[in-house]
Amino acid sequence: CTLGSRCGLNFRCELGDGCTLGDNCTLDRCCELGSDCTLGDGCTLGGSCELGDGCTLGSSCKLGDYCELGYNCALGRCCALSNYCTLGSDCTLGDGCTLGSRCRLVMCCELGNNCTLGNGCELYSHCTLGDECKLGNNCTLGYECKLGSCCELGDCCELGVNCELGDGCTLGDNCTLDND
Repeated sequence: CTLGSRCGLNFRCELGDGCTLGDNCTLDRCCELGSDCTLGDGCTLGGSCELGDGCTLGSSCKLGDYCELGYNCALGRCCALSNYCTLGSDCTLGDGCTLGSRCRLVMCCELGNNCTLGNGCELYSHCTLGDECKLGNNCTLGYECKLGSCCELGDCCELGVNCELGDGCTLGDNCTLDND
């Protein structure tokens, strides 16, 4: 493993083979990084975070306590994940994305730059969000949903399998869309 200058690793952290941590990274207690993970300068991981093999975090990313990232996840610069967020394998977040607590991206999801997900959001496999999308609390997007840039969903919205919204669409609270 390669550690940059002024890195802080608290007790019981485990780093897999080939990990690289940039300067000023901090890992709280009991963090586990799989093989070949890369953390950019200034990344902070809360307690008991787990990163699968091949994960990459851009500079200044912050993960809250108990976050889990599957294999080959990639976070752009300045992403922030609150406590208990889960990203399945092969998820990608653009620069500046923010996820509220207990968000779950099942696998192969892609968020553009500066997307915001409220607490408790769930995105099923292969969902895609364009840049600047905002989802309120407790939104659910079904398998292969696609949102264009600058879409905004209120709290408790639910989109069914294969739903697509064009650029700039806005849905209020408690909306349900199906592909029928």
